Amino acid sequence: MRRLALVGVLSGSALVDGGSTCVPLVDHGTMYTTQVGVGTPFQFFDVVPDTGSYDFVVASKLCSDAACMTKSRYDLSLSSTAVPNKTKQVLSSPTLTLTYGQGGLTVRKLSDRVGVDNRVQQDNVKVLAVETETLTSWGQISFDGIMGLGKLSRTNLDDKVLLEELGIDSFSMCLSHGGGRLEFGSQIPAATGYRSLKTVGAHAWATILTSVSVDGGEGRQPISDVSVCGPTGRCGAIIDSGTTLLTMPKLMQEKLLKSIDSQCGESGCLAAAVNSPTCSGAAFDALPTISFHMSSVWLDLQPHEYMGRMKVSPSMYEKLAPFVMSSYSAGTHCVPLFMGQDTSTDFGPLVIMGMPFLRAYATQFNRNSKQMSVAHVRVGSDLCRSCKMTKRDVLREDRKLSMSGMKQNILQENNAIDVTETYEASSMSPVIDMEELSTFLPWWSVEPSKRPVSVQPRQPLVVSSKENAEVSAAGILSNGSWVLKL
Repeated sequence: MRRLALVGVLSGSALVDGGSTCVPLVDHGTMYTTQVGVGTPFQFFDVVPDTGSYDFVVASKLCSDAACMTKSRYDLSLSSTAVPNKTKQVLSSPTLTLTYGQGGLTVRKLSDRVGVDNRVQQDNVKVLAVETETLTSWGQISFDGIMGLGKLSRTNLDDKVLLEELGIDSFSMCLSHGGGRLEFGSQIPAATGYRSLKTVGAHAWATILTSVSVDGGEGRQPISDVSVCGPTGRCGAIIDSGTTLLTMPKLMQEKLLKSIDSQCGESGCLAAAVNSPTCSGAAFDALPTISFHMSSVWLDLQPHEYMGRMKVSPSMYEKLAPFVMSSYSAGTHCVPLFMGQDTSTDFGPLVIMGMPFLRAYATQFNRNSKQMSVAHVRVGSDLCRSCKMTKRDVLREDRKLSMSGMKQNILQENNAIDVTETYEASSMSPVIDMEELSTFLPWWSVEPSKRPVSVQPRQPLVVSSKENAEVSAAGILSNGSWVLKL
């Protein structure tokens, strides 16, 4: 297993003003992970960088069930910097329960040294060590914990979040089939310019979405004469690296699929593309571009960005409820990466711009200004596959891709095909396993009868078992209906 070359002094080295560092991400299909070190000497864990939550959670030796045994587990007895440093002391501390849609994690809170690379490591960082778990399929998925990258500076428990403790004021992220990059302290050097997205709400990396189009041209037209965001004409859209698909109101999903089919370059191209396991061929190439109007900016997704290969298990449709996906037969299909689910927020129906969006757009999250900005990543670019590409490399690649695109246009006009210049994104696309989608569904969407008034988006419900009381977060009741507060 790959291990980071993390060394350093025990006093810690938070990222100083003006500094930056980049860490690579590994693509597992359903999620991306990076590696962090915890303790002295470092013990290493593959964690999901999640812009939709706040806690830093790792599997630990406190947990010994079958699923936990498949993980790299933190052992506080091997760390000279753990506080408290005795298992007995940790077990006497309050138990906290993180509740998700398909089960939960019982954790104990402690502090230890944490590092993401040689330039960013710090002592006395709060760590939630897993003691027990009831999560569906956790033993079959490839991560040991979660690294919350949420918007706030403090958790539900009033502890500093990980990025606050590491001295990180901003970060950028983009994903690719085959890898990804997470840049702390600077923008990812995209060839296109960054465009600002005005954020809304106090808790989530959210903005306003007002319309969806299927054409990608300058004269974009909404997919429906009736707003897909309800009477107010706006949706609350979260950019979330911890969500595998694009999640949207059921009406938006329904009308978007119909519009894609009607705007196909050839008749029935969507159905034909779904019947293929490869996301390639004439039918796939005939699919249209889709566009989301967010914060007064049109942001396009091309077919290779909103379609993907999925291993379909029909028995999972019921387990994903109340999320809705189009029905397909068992096997691997090239499918639209959409899920429908109706959740109300204080800014309208909820839309989650998950991993497909972050494959198309390098996104910067500024924790000081609470603002976001995005830059489109050109098709075929290696920018997001690793941390290797510098600004000079990006500009050189951009010129090459521009020339390649011009050559493709000339070949198409002359009905010629140049296989050497064809970019097949799907050839590098891992298959998404439908059975893994249910593991970290947000608890608030799966058990509506058990929703408390007070919650945060994607942040798990936190309860102290000793006090038997919910730790307050941020939710509201509006006219007797439960509303998620962004």
